[in-house]
Amino acid sequence: MKTRKIIILLIYTLLISCTLNPLIKKNGLANLSTKQESLIVGSSNKNDTIKYLGETIFKEFPDNSFWIYVEMNEKNSYFARKEIIKHDVLILKFDKKGVLEAKKIFDLKNFNHISYDKEFTKTFSMNETATKKFLNSMKQRIKASQKITED
Repeated sequence: MKTRKIIILLIYTLLISCTLNPLIKKNGLANLSTKQESLIVGSSNKNDTIKYLGETIFKEFPDNSFWIYVEMNEKNSYFARKEIIKHDVLILKFDKKGVLEAKKIFDLKNFNHISYDKEFTKTFSMNETATKKFLNSMKQRIKASQKITED
């Protein structure tokens, strides 16, 4: 009788802790792809960017000409594996006056299609820029998540 109550209590606890809705962990700026549409190349400046997107933590030093915004949504799949649902990276380039010169947005589909010229690209471990370090870490994360989802 006691073992039956313990088993029922154990099954009840397991059922209570399970959920039908997956847990989605959100990192970075929400709705980045729609918010970036309000920035116009050639007319928006750094103040407009802060107004629409907020302050960024990824700035390339010393001149702060490149700003990076990130949005990433992860879902816990079976057996404690994480699956990346959405991954957007927005790279903004400003001129010396603070006017938006160029913007590029990368999503999960086109992030791996970034081409690098391997003949002329040099890597110096101490002299890498913040942008290069960030893009390399994002590329490694996406490749790792794709390996997990393929398994």
